[in-house]
Amino acid sequence: MILSTGSLNETKHQFEKALHIESADTFEHGSLDITSKWDKNILNMANKIYINDRYTIRKQFIDNTVDISNKTNAEEIFESMSFGNPTDSVKNMNQWVEKQTNNKIKNFLEADKIDMNTYLFLINALYFKGMWKHSFDKNKTFDKSFYVDNNTPKNVPTMQVTSEIFYKSHEGLGAEIVRLPYQAKDGCDPMSMIIILPNWEQSLSDIQKKLNTVTLESLYPTDKSKMHLYLPKFIIETKLSLNEHLKKMGIKDAFTSKANFHGITEQNDISISKVIQQAFIEVNEDGTKAAAATRNFT
Repeated sequence: MILSTGSLNETKHQFEKALHIESADTFEHGSLDITSKWDKNILNMANKIYINDRYTIRKQFIDNTVDISNKTNAEEIFESMSFGNPTDSVKNMNQWVEKQTNNKIKNFLEADKIDMNTYLFLINALYFKGMWKHSFDKNKTFDKSFYVDNNTPKNVPTMQVTSEIFYKSHEGLGAEIVRLPYQAKDGCDPMSMIIILPNWEQSLSDIQKKLNTVTLESLYPTDKSKMHLYLPKFIIETKLSLNEHLKKMGIKDAFTSKANFHGITEQNDISISKVIQQAFIEVNEDGTKAAAATRNFT
């Protein structure tokens, strides 16, 4: 999103179309900065831009980024450093990511991914800690078979609870859906985790394909049913390239020599080389811990 504010012409148009916005110049003040705490819950999103000290950035791009990030000065977001010493540069960046994700994401960058020709790194980090509105009893967690597919069971620690739970059967997906709310301030709608369980004849890939054919609202149960819910405890860690996904969304020129980021700099023609996202999520009896970090090389 930040890079879109420094794009021009067709590159800018592609960002706007993919992000479903009228103009990349109209992001609201503070729209890229989220810091929220209530009870034991935490939601924090932060951005950092590391610039090769051989280059400069347009003041307008700096001012726009500071504004939409809800910061008081550019030093909170922008940091100039020498990329001539990749080891020190990467150590500095990784320490920032670790701090922003509460030490859930480590060694985010590798020294061999940076060189003197790298213009900048844009890093976005997110950390979420959500406590269930109704927690699971740890004493009732036990090992139970979880089916990875119709023929592959695995024994995993499984939480359980009997309660009134937000539930719906979704005929369009061929799945059952439950919604587990997190704690929230009085009078506020709680954030929730949506869990989709494919029907026995449906595979996970079947559900993934059908998700594009249903609305987000249809995946949000609003009625409660009394049930006994079994939910595996789990930790998921992923690291993947988003280049092809972004290109399929229509952001194509940004990755080629056609890229126009002259709203960022007038010194050289720059383009995005890689967009990498690393994520961590843990679900247990108390709630959910999640962290994600995304980096853009230009």
